[in-house]
Amino acid sequence: MVEWSVFWVLLNLAGVHYVIAALVAFVLATFANYLLCIRTIFASKTSSVRSDIARVYIASAIAYSVNLLVFIALVNEFAVGPMAAKMAGTGVGFLLNFASRQFLIFAPSAWLSSRRSATDRQ
Repeated sequence: MVEWSVFWVLLNLAGVHYVIAALVAFVLATFANYLLCIRTIFASKTSSVRSDIARVYIASAIAYSVNLLVFIALVNEFAVGPMAAKMAGTGVGFLLNFASRQFLIFAPSAWLSSRRSATDRQ
């Protein structure tokens, strides 16, 4: 939602080129996603916030590259509107981002682990 909202505002209200709007939206959304991840779903595997943020941005940059390729291809090659193309690209990027966080960057949070344990006992 952060990415789409920032993208829409920059594209439609500020008149920013769609690729630049997508890039700015990605940077802001990645930071928001990092904050949400560490507060709700995942726990750090390291003791360094800088290391965590760097790994999140590296993984997100890879996913964003795929997101952007899907987005640009849909706009330029298939004449899909920028907002619909952005949503499709974001969907692909979301799957890659979540997988990287789940399996490479973070450990499950204590809260999530306790919820899983409670469910397994029932």
